[in-house]
Parts: sequence; structure tokens; C-alpha cells
Amino acid sequence: MKWTVTYRDKEGKPQALELDGENRGVVFSELRKRGITPLNVIEGAVSDKKGKNKKKSKKEKKEPSGTLLNWVIVLLLFAVIGVALWCILPSDVRSSVEQKARPAGKISIQIAD
Repeated sequence: MKWTVTYRDKEGKPQALELDGENRGVVFSELRKRGITPLNVIEGAVSDKKGKNKKKSKKEKKEPSGTLLNWVIVLLLFAVIGVALWCILPSDVRSSVEQKARPAGKISIQIAD
């Protein structure tokens, strides 16, 4: 059975080679003898498939979804809309809201011994 192995050489460049072996264990022992640390081991030869139906590596990088950026944009829009609404409110409504937000008077706290 043929196996396709991808690895990085000493310079860090990706390389591929094909090995014959009964199972993955045999392939890994041969790689250890050669001093190769594999990135990916796929059953079958790449030359047999000619690049079609190649199994994908589990470590493929995914594109960022951008959901955090979307949430930040939504929050900023709410803030801008809130400020715009506050500015167009009639002054009497704004003053009544401001009065309700102020404390009614002084608060005195006495601690008994």
C-alpha cells in the first residue's frame, strides 16, 4: 500500500514523498529511521490521484468570520443613534430626565456604636 507523507525539510520548505508500507505504523517507523517528522500522512499516492480527491489536513486554517467586528459596528451604531436621539429631544423632556437622574438631596448615614 502506498502512503503520501508531507513534511518540512531542514530549511523549512514543505516536501512530499511516497512510501510503501502495510499500515501507518510501518510508515511512521520508516520515517523515524530517516529522521523525518511528518506533518501529514495520507493513504494512497498523490501521483495515482493526480491531485484529485486529496484528503484535507485537519489543521487547515479557516478564514476569520469577522463576527466580533460585526458586533462592534452594531454597538457603535446604537451609540450614534442614541446620541442623535438625545440631541433632537425637546429641551423640556431632556430637563425632566436630567432631574430624575439627580439625587433628591443629601444623604446622611449615622453609625451607632
